[in-house]
Amino acid sequence: REELDLRNTLNYNQRQLKELKDSKTDRLKRFGPHVPALLEAIDDAYRKGRFKFKPVGPLGACIRLRDPELALAIESCLKGLLQAYCCHDHKDERVLQSLMKGFYSPGTSRPQIIVSEFQEEMHDVKNRAAVHSEFPSVLTALEIDNVVVANSLIDMRNIESVLLIK
Repeated sequence: REELDLRNTLNYNQRQLKELKDSKTDRLKRFGPHVPALLEAIDDAYRKGRFKFKPVGPLGACIRLRDPELALAIESCLKGLLQAYCCHDHKDERVLQSLMKGFYSPGTSRPQIIVSEFQEEMHDVKNRAAVHSEFPSVLTALEIDNVVVANSLIDMRNIESVLLIK
């Protein structure tokens, strides 16, 4: 039994090591080993007209840090949202849920899906943003490629009002 336990532990550790090595060469695999294939399935479903708007995600793939020293603080603030996806409406969410079932086995946790109508412009946060001469907010510490991602992070975590202090 000890030998079996050790083999299982070794196999698990070897899988983890492979996933870590893969994530060095494929940025999307940082968000899970199934993510590249899931994104291909999303693209295919979108081309076939199954989505009104193509889902956006994982959110972490759409952001970059301006200062790598703030990585841990930003990751702590955003938590599980880095693996999350955004859908325009509940119909699109149901389609994405059905696609995810093919990549995540029952009993394992799937990425969160945020349902919020896609907008073309970023929320106006001037009146509620935290502004400090020395410390950036999470919003200003990030380069965000996509308005939908920025709006979702503002809605879910109020990133415009959280200051980062080294």
